Amino acid sequence: MTDAPTSKSVSNETAFGTPLLRLAVDRANLLNVALTERVHALEAATSEDMEGNGLSRRSGIGGWRTGDDFLDDGSQAVADLRRAIEGGLQRMLSLGAPATDKCRLTRLFGWANVNRSGDYNVIHSHPRCDWSGVYYVSTGSSDAADTTSLGGVIEFQDPRGAANSAPFPGFDFGRKVRIVPQPGLMLIFPSWLLHMVHPFEGPGDRITVAFNAVYSL
Repeated sequence: MTDAPTSKSVSNETAFGTPLLRLAVDRANLLNVALTERVHALEAATSEDMEGNGLSRRSGIGGWRTGDDFLDDGSQAVADLRRAIEGGLQRMLSLGAPATDKCRLTRLFGWANVNRSGDYNVIHSHPRCDWSGVYYVSTGSSDAADTTSLGGVIEFQDPRGAANSAPFPGFDFGRKVRIVPQPGLMLIFPSWLLHMVHPFEGPGDRITVAFNAVYSL
């Protein structure tokens, strides 16, 4: 009688990994006060609504947003945020080093959003960009994270479409990643990664800055 065949593990790796970077921005409290003032000033100076300024085609349902040139605003607060975003993008690229050593940032643009109760974002991606992200200026409620509500929570979906058809205990096939917003938090992710924002339920203004980065490869 021959021995039964056995298998030996020679490696264990995770395939199809998708990077999702979380960063806490330094001195966020002071930065957020200045950003809030600037965004509110821009909103007050704009009489057009989502339909009037041509922004209704975007993913946001309700709410108000600036144009895509917000990061070129010229104010000190926005300039500080832009530097923080550029630093975060460098952190993300370092995960792929040394292959990314020759990549050069050719365009960085972003827009500020003000959402109030009932506003949300449908599922979407950011075509023709390489990396995308969001910075949370204000959650619109208390600064303490509320883990019991999905209001304002950003949700990322498994990019492997077929994985949703075969969930398996202990593995993250088809898993949804939900992140509770907090002031000072920055997220950076591949622009093709599908994401959405659940309807905001807070009493105040939920202020975020979303951005896209394009690189020469």
